[in-house]
Amino acid sequence: FNVPLLKTPVDPAKISAWESANPDPALVYPPRNQFIASSFDIKGGSKSRVGGPDAPAPLVVPPEIVHECGAMRLWHRLDDRFDQPRVNAYFHVTLPAIDASAEAYVCADMLTLCVHDRLQDTVRYPAELASLNAGLDVVGQHTMLSLTFDGFHDKLPNLVKAYFEAVADFDVTDSRFEKIKEKR
Repeated sequence: FNVPLLKTPVDPAKISAWESANPDPALVYPPRNQFIASSFDIKGGSKSRVGGPDAPAPLVVPPEIVHECGAMRLWHRLDDRFDQPRVNAYFHVTLPAIDASAEAYVCADMLTLCVHDRLQDTVRYPAELASLNAGLDVVGQHTMLSLTFDGFHDKLPNLVKAYFEAVADFDVTDSRFEKIKEKR
């Protein structure tokens, strides 16, 4: 690249100072990533298929309702096709008041942005490094909050718990709110 290069000896006193310097206490390793999976067991998979793993996968296997009450309905479907230790979880929380006014919708939308912002450094970033993803949005003709999660089944419950706790214990400082509002 024809870049000029200059090679000079380093003063021994400077080398000695470097060798005896105390490490900067601000330079530390980050905390252990709680979202890195340690179990990659396949739950179900092609071996659970009727007729064995060599039988063709059915075109559509609907999920089953495993719990239903006045407050919720819980569906479950075990993978029988892809043989991966991954989970997709979808939660829809119906909040009819979101659709009551434009102000209510904007407040719900700001809630989602504030929760994402609050969890960015401590939850979202480490989770994404570990191949876990989360979403929180206002959906369904603006009548519900949608929480979506996907990733390795081993640590996904930690991510789900962090998001539900952040929504339940919602708190935002005025300065963070102003920064988030400016982005919108």
